[in-house]
Amino acid sequence: MGDPEPQPRFDRTRLLVSNRLDKCCTCVHYSGMQPPRDTIIDRAKLVQYLLVPRLTDDKSRYLASAGFTQSNPNQLEDAIRQLASIAETHEDGVNEYGIFWRTEGLLTGPVADLPVVLIWLEWFVDGSVHFVTLKPPRRR
Repeated sequence: MGDPEPQPRFDRTRLLVSNRLDKCCTCVHYSGMQPPRDTIIDRAKLVQYLLVPRLTDDKSRYLASAGFTQSNPNQLEDAIRQLASIAETHEDGVNEYGIFWRTEGLLTGPVADLPVVLIWLEWFVDGSVHFVTLKPPRRR
């Protein structure tokens, strides 16, 4: 007996992931909707990556402009979840691990609102949704 199929989060869709895979994968499609409430946001991603100054790809300075620091990672997580609950999420790509989703909007910080892009990954293996990163929107 194989493992039971993961339960869908939203409308079930069949998707051919790539020509390298000979089978269709069952995925969940929620373009124009919000990630589920039980989306996984790894605390280490916040305190060991996003809120830490880095030589390249530093996001801590950007987040600090809204009042997010290493002393308030819970506020950052709450703000990410709040934005995800009100802004629409759209499919942003697929790889062998799952479907990437993108949420754009204003992150409400302790001292200011900050325009951001949130990236999520919905894993094919179990259908769980994980926060991947946060970044400033591209300038147009």
